[in-house]
Amino acid sequence: MLDDFRRDLNEDESEDFDFNPVGIDLSEQVVVRRRRRFLGMTAGQRAFLSIMLFFNVLIIGLGLLIVTNRIDLGFLSQIIPQ
Repeated sequence: MLDDFRRDLNEDESEDFDFNPVGIDLSEQVVVRRRRRFLGMTAGQRAFLSIMLFFNVLIIGLGLLIVTNRIDLGFLSQIIPQ
């Protein structure tokens, strides 16, 4: 039984098999690639959005630290004349 399989594999029958039964020239077909976008944004738009989100978190976090007196801004009184 295995010898039959081996013989079938060794026989050259690739000429009888038609890879293109319809007869379309596959070399001239246009390949359509779908662009993957996360939330409908391009890479530049996503980068801009992530930078803006980073600055928002930075400013709000700094503001909360100042309001809760975790950061002392006493050094500003020496820089700014009264």
